[in-house]
Amino acid sequence: MCYDLSTHGGYKENEDGVIEEGIIEEFKSKGTCLFNDQLYPCGSITGTIGDLATFAQALVNDDHPCSKMPKLRRSSFSGSSFYGNTDIPSFSYGFDVHEYNNVRSFGHTGGTFGCVSNMEFDPVSKFGVVGLSNCAMIFQTICAHLFSEA
Repeated sequence: MCYDLSTHGGYKENEDGVIEEGIIEEFKSKGTCLFNDQLYPCGSITGTIGDLATFAQALVNDDHPCSKMPKLRRSSFSGSSFYGNTDIPSFSYGFDVHEYNNVRSFGHTGGTFGCVSNMEFDPVSKFGVVGLSNCAMIFQTICAHLFSEA
């Protein structure tokens, strides 16, 4: 038998009959179907850390064919979503935008069950970091440290 589990906040009665706020788990039977384990990330893009590094290098390399398209290069790092009414980008055509000690970096995270990836780079200094791990918080700490020192 296969079951689908959904969780949500709500109210439930405890063993003493008192109503408490908590997490409610609801199981829905899916019958005798085959279990569907999502093996691919949302964008279905998979690769190695070497693939990720090659992609990041292409984004900052002035000799790469992508760099020969000035309109593509300008739009990739100009911002497509901004903080309030400012000109400070929060997102830029597929890249998350972060600032560390006045260094603006671009990147994106990804992952599947048990694995996370991150790529972050500064197109001005051409410095970047790529990584794969089973611990998500490590990338935020590494990037904050490395880009603050750049």
